[in-house]
Amino acid sequence: LKMQKKEGTQENCLLSTLNAALDKSTKPTGLDGKRPFNSVLVKNPSKYLSQLSLDVQSKEQEEGREIADFCTEVEPLIEVSNRKYHLKTYEKCFVGSEAVSKILEAKVVSSREEAVSKMTELVEAGLVYHVLEEHHFKDGPLFYK
Repeated sequence: LKMQKKEGTQENCLLSTLNAALDKSTKPTGLDGKRPFNSVLVKNPSKYLSQLSLDVQSKEQEEGREIADFCTEVEPLIEVSNRKYHLKTYEKCFVGSEAVSKILEAKVVSSREEAVSKMTELVEAGLVYHVLEEHHFKDGPLFYK
């Protein structure tokens, strides 16, 4: 299966590389369709390809990257510890309302509602969950892992 390519376009460079991977006898070409991919025309191919791959991400990949970026930003802000409730200890968890407050204080979001919305996305992605798996994310005294 060969992909169609247009001479002189950025897509040509990527498609040429993809076609080369599919057909070992084909050498990748540069943007002009003639020069080898690693020629002077493209001085830093890995940088170019990583940027191009960002440009051709699907909507799901883009949403996943946004969730990962948010998670990376807020993880150091949220205090995780062992907590007690009704004589039971819940290990390594955090309080929903405290997390919302910390995220808001750090100006990661502009409102408590936005913080709850973002944390709900983490719950839906399976990255955060209520300790008893009884609630979605709430801005309240509930424990989450």
